[in-house]
Amino acid sequence: MSFDWKNIAYASGGTVTAYVFVDTGSGVPMIGTQVWSQTITTNTAWASVSSINVSNKVATAGTYYLKVAYSVAGESSSMRPFTIGFDNVQLNWSKTGSCSGTPTTCDIFLTQTTCQAQLDCQWIP
Repeated sequence: MSFDWKNIAYASGGTVTAYVFVDTGSGVPMIGTQVWSQTITTNTAWASVSSINVSNKVATAGTYYLKVAYSVAGESSSMRPFTIGFDNVQLNWSKTGSCSGTPTTCDIFLTQTTCQAQLDCQWIP
């Protein structure tokens, strides 16, 4: 997984953290399960984060939710604004196996969770 981020506006006094999560549910993510986090203490230039291994979060085929979040604790109206930017967020996943080709050539890919007995099929993002 990779992405770029930038803290655009920061007001001192709050405890500010940026997060990235990969979850199996669509709800609010839980702090402590993130795949990346960064405490923020000032405005920043764009920074790239790459090669985050999410294999423990994306272990099997299924639906996953990539969530980016920004948490401000201890914030008051006199401390605003807080603004962060995320860009170029990319999550890749592949499954090893003996299949070949691309998912678009699988005639029953949507109804079968593996490439079994499907000519010219493989798990690629």
